[in-house]
Amino acid sequence: LTFLIAANASVDIVGTDGRSRTIPIDQFTFGPYVTALEQGEVLTTIRVPIPSPGSRFSHSHVRFRERPALTLTAAGVLSDRSLQNLTLVIGAIEGVPRRIDVEGTMGEGPYDVDAIEDLVRGSVEPMEDLDGSPAYKAHLAGVFAGRMVQELTSEHGQPIAK
Repeated sequence: LTFLIAANASVDIVGTDGRSRTIPIDQFTFGPYVTALEQGEVLTTIRVPIPSPGSRFSHSHVRFRERPALTLTAAGVLSDRSLQNLTLVIGAIEGVPRRIDVEGTMGEGPYDVDAIEDLVRGSVEPMEDLDGSPAYKAHLAGVFAGRMVQELTSEHGQPIAK
């Protein structure tokens, strides 16, 4: 789900009465097993827009047991060897996948990896469970976010020279 949110996907929903509606995917899930579907509705289509030129995505998840402990998607546009419009979406460690406000906090880029890690660590409110303490999961989320931003700005595993 984090990838679809980062890609600005939407869903089409149709009811038994024939009425349909379209909503952004980030408004579809309210909690574990709780969705925006009303009685008699079914999800019929997931729409993923074509990414703009230079778009890059990185998706990762960490699993200790049968379900992910952390799911994270990073997306941005690489323009003139600089990452712009960074989007981070985190899932699994909180009740609902959600965007982390990078641009409202850090501007439009370029992005400092250490600052991204700190932002993510301070932005998440992990649930405590058998996969680890909230502090451990917040640290894990920050480390993975930093790695993913580095991945978005690399070519074949190597940083892109400025």
